[in-house]
Amino acid sequence: MTAGSPRHVPASLERRVRERATNCCEYCGIAQAGQEATFHIDLVLPRTAGGPTTYENLALASVSRSLCKGARTEARDPETDETVPLYSPRGAQTKWSGRVDSNHRPLDPQSSGPSDSKHLSHPTQPS
Repeated sequence: MTAGSPRHVPASLERRVRERATNCCEYCGIAQAGQEATFHIDLVLPRTAGGPTTYENLALASVSRSLCKGARTEARDPETDETVPLYSPRGAQTKWSGRVDSNHRPLDPQSSGPSDSKHLSHPTQPS
């Protein structure tokens, strides 16, 4: 269980979250089908920030997105050295596009970024 995941989600609530997400990661869009690991139920606003285990605050997350995000809601943008909000699949608390460059570094929220950028919720890795 990651720091950003709920301690216990009733099976009926987990089923609703998976149905809403159509069994795709709500952060990057990759489908569960064909993936070796089972996707996590993630708290969009982590428990450490007061996030409740409610339908509205839960998201289906691929294992890599869930582990990268953890209990964080912000990351340092390496281009601007500013702290920026991470992408939220619920559209809350963020202007950041969730786009990263080809090295998986967050792009400036105002930048359209390079043409090879991808839509991910990948925070800057700790140094």
